Amino acid sequence: MALNFNQEQYEKAKSVRLIDYLKAQGHQFEQQGKRYRHKEHDSMLINENNKWFWNSRNLYGNNAISYLKLVEGMTLPEAVNALVNNSVSGKSYTRTKKKKVKKPFVMPLANDNYRRAFAYLNKARGIDPEIISELMHQKKIYESSKYHNCAFVGFNEQGEPKHVAMWGTYTPTGKKPFKGEVESSDKTCGFQMEGTSDTVYVYEGPIDAISHATLYKMNSMDWRLDYRLALCCTWDGALERFLKSHKIQKIAFCLDDDKGGNTASDEYMKKYSDLGYEVYRNKPSMDDYNEELLNTIEQQSDDIELEL
Repeated sequence: MALNFNQEQYEKAKSVRLIDYLKAQGHQFEQQGKRYRHKEHDSMLINENNKWFWNSRNLYGNNAISYLKLVEGMTLPEAVNALVNNSVSGKSYTRTKKKKVKKPFVMPLANDNYRRAFAYLNKARGIDPEIISELMHQKKIYESSKYHNCAFVGFNEQGEPKHVAMWGTYTPTGKKPFKGEVESSDKTCGFQMEGTSDTVYVYEGPIDAISHATLYKMNSMDWRLDYRLALCCTWDGALERFLKSHKIQKIAFCLDDDKGGNTASDEYMKKYSDLGYEVYRNKPSMDDYNEELLNTIEQQSDDIELEL
């Protein structure tokens, strides 16, 4: 039988602080500035304004109601009643937590050739073919056999693959491209492009990293000189791990020029400046560096046509 609620109960439920509710349910968090990070699920963050993000699951919301609906699978009436009364159908609401067994990390099988992934990165994304070839040779990019996705691989310090970010090579008109990651990936092992300097450029996604490298090459700059690191989200866990094994003095944050990217960049600029690093904010001229790359290619094409 569906539970009912009135407007007053709904507003009261909306005002409940998600962090307080989850702590009361036994969840543990670590406070990081104005955010709280879940100790077990480190890609889940809750802000002081009650907004929450679960990056690895691509889930987010503005209040506790949205969390209970999206994560716990409750209906709207169940969520409101749980938050207002801590009860469902007059009984104490206690969700039995099933102990999750973490599945082993298994990389998707590689296709027998990488032509589709190569063509997508080069033709659709404008990436320089030499850069694609080199990263494929380093086994940092490959094409999966089942869905022909681009697979971007993150390795640990021993050279073992521990994280795979997936990006669809086919996008129906009007749809967003598929993005995801392989289950049980270690998000502290980001996608890296090796360098020799004391500088690392930090991005949200691998395509932005290789787009930025392409822009460097187009401007006759040495794209192999500096390190590039894609977090595969906005959490800096991969950067923290990277810095432990590399002698870096300068960090350039190249996250997207949107609310999430700018907020994270501001937080990390202060954090890593306090730790003694030289920090910079390198905003793309468009929303992200792949958009900047595509726009640059288009402008150069227009200039050539005008000359002809």
